[in-house]
Amino acid sequence: METNSAVGYPSGVRYDKHHMIPGVERTFQPGTSLAFLDGDRLGLIICKDLDFPGLVREYGKAGAAALLAPAWDFDEDAWLHSRMAVVRGVENGLAVARAARQGWVTVSDSRGRIVTERYSDRTGMTTVTATLPRQGSATLYIALGDWAAWASTGLLLLALGALALRNRPAEREPDRRNHDSL
Repeated sequence: METNSAVGYPSGVRYDKHHMIPGVERTFQPGTSLAFLDGDRLGLIICKDLDFPGLVREYGKAGAAALLAPAWDFDEDAWLHSRMAVVRGVENGLAVARAARQGWVTVSDSRGRIVTERYSDRTGMTTVTATLPRQGSATLYIALGDWAAWASTGLLLLALGALALRNRPAEREPDRRNHDSL
């Protein structure tokens, strides 16, 4: 079975994409492991896998400083997809170097600042240059995971429940004025 893989040169370290695009990559076998270059400093990841917080969090927990990510955007989703990668980096204290075809070639630091970027279209080669950090930075998200999102969801549900109870019509007591005169 085929895989969608990123291979580090000259080491030969290989990362197989975990999350396939439905329909487009139906014949590919998903990967199951992380891949590192330069010890555990640089992690390899492919395109859509950056959309999955848990997978990127594994790289943060492993101590990676940066992710190297080949990607293929489709013009329309280029900016959004590049910014989702930036967010994953911030959550996990990682720099992200994302080389996109038909999208934004982007390098961001662990705080979400865009170090450099350039649009890559179908017509030619696009390059950017940036220095990647030697180490990542610890974040609460690496340690605690999705607790903030779940807590926010719980608070929203409590607030909506309280609002629904407050706006519910009050039950009326029977009008006794007319009944007393009989």
